[in-house]
Amino acid sequence: MAFTTAAPANPVAVEGVVESASSPDASSKYPGIDVRLAGDPPAYRLEVTEFASVPDAAALHGQPVTLWVDDGTTHVLAIRLASQTFKSGWMDNPKAKLEGNYVAAVALGVVALFFAWAIWWVIPHKRPGSPE
Repeated sequence: MAFTTAAPANPVAVEGVVESASSPDASSKYPGIDVRLAGDPPAYRLEVTEFASVPDAAALHGQPVTLWVDDGTTHVLAIRLASQTFKSGWMDNPKAKLEGNYVAAVALGVVALFFAWAIWWVIPHKRPGSPE
């Protein structure tokens, strides 16, 4: 279950030269920039909606960069290009990754309690001390 395996973001630096970077697709539900570093097979995903501002994808090509990704993933938490650093909210507050899970877990618990009560109330049953 996602609630039991969730963990705070753990930024890990990855350095390299950008081989290619896709432009964000504005029509996508999750617009992002896929960044590929020379000699590094995975594409690192920079989710545009998580950043206040992002570098121009075309300006990244051939540039040395430092990417901070969530450990074990290709999810970009921050990118440094030349002397400018672009950060997502998760880079500034790694525990923010958990907050949404806590809210969802509480909401799920409340819904489960409501359904348990509703089933108990609606289904006919004999209560102790009630006439037959």
